[in-house]
Amino acid sequence: MQGLDILEIFKKNGMNYFTGVPDSTFKGFINELYSANGITHRLAVNECEAIFLAGGYHVSTGNIGVCYMQNAGLGKTVNPITSYIVPYSIPMLLLIGWRGEPGEKDEPQHVFMGNITLRLLGLLGIPYDILDDNIKVVESQIKTASKYMKETNKPYALIIRKKNNIEGKKFSDMDSFLGGEKKGNITREDIVKAVIHNMESKDIIVSTTGKVSRELYEFREERGEGHSKDFLNVGGMGGALSQAIEIALQHPDRKVFCIDGDGAALMQLGSMITAGYYHPKNLIHIIIDNKSYQSTGNQPSISESMHFGAISCSCGYKKGGTAFFYKQFYEYLEEFKKEEGPCLIVAHCSKTCRSNLGRPTTTPLQNKDAFMKNLGVR
Repeated sequence: MQGLDILEIFKKNGMNYFTGVPDSTFKGFINELYSANGITHRLAVNECEAIFLAGGYHVSTGNIGVCYMQNAGLGKTVNPITSYIVPYSIPMLLLIGWRGEPGEKDEPQHVFMGNITLRLLGLLGIPYDILDDNIKVVESQIKTASKYMKETNKPYALIIRKKNNIEGKKFSDMDSFLGGEKKGNITREDIVKAVIHNMESKDIIVSTTGKVSRELYEFREERGEGHSKDFLNVGGMGGALSQAIEIALQHPDRKVFCIDGDGAALMQLGSMITAGYYHPKNLIHIIIDNKSYQSTGNQPSISESMHFGAISCSCGYKKGGTAFFYKQFYEYLEEFKKEEGPCLIVAHCSKTCRSNLGRPTTTPLQNKDAFMKNLGVR
């Protein structure tokens, strides 16, 4: 199926407002939103914000908005659904990518949520349908959802499976809309390798979800090292900094490097306030800013419009620097290792990524156990 065809069906049914956080399950559809005519597309930093954006759209226009997300994001939205959407009777269509669908092979962080997704919707009292592969049936499904929401003023969900194989634009097709891909001289792998080369024997890394953790894992394998010095967040997007703050506070004798991404940092921006407030002196926070959600298909983030360094300064970070070239990044890294933290390095890098990038072969539990043993708490 073509994402553009599905989008036209939404428009026919009066749904031309979309907001959310990208998911690879139906990136072909999501990518069409960035350049489609006749729609409003609001980029949200997290799924809860998307719920409130779509809610604001309804109360200000009377029309129904569409929120797209991964099912992991559905878990995050339980609070705004139960405390806002339900009591205010706000109709809203939820487009939910079904990662970890029972019977389908997927990454370990998706399995539990995949098993409970439909039951969770049932507990929330949200009726749902699983998207069909036939565009005619899809048209009927969207029409049914529209009718239900208009009659009841309640939310409705459409579940999208990996096997739906929705086709659409790829990032390279969207360069004219995005103003061209802005490339720096740094790659994400450069950053990961530079951190490892600058680590002392007791230092540790907390890495964000997605390709950062995958590259860190592969580089350790390439060097024939273990993984006990790295806590790999293969899930829990946006949570790396909060974990790194507490680990740094509990182990002040170890330098803690938090390797973050722009999309993940935006998702939980308040964590930077926490870092400034508790000011762990041994924390170096690194934000890799390639202005995209690369793991889900290179959809753009909204980091273009803001300055992480200025925010960190107002939050109470002790030092900060912005790097556009490898030499700049490496110099900041060497300098901040000697300084009192928390310190921030924002590295503007390209979207370059190896096509053969693998995934960790150890489980999250094995990673946690090895990491805790390294810290001496197991």
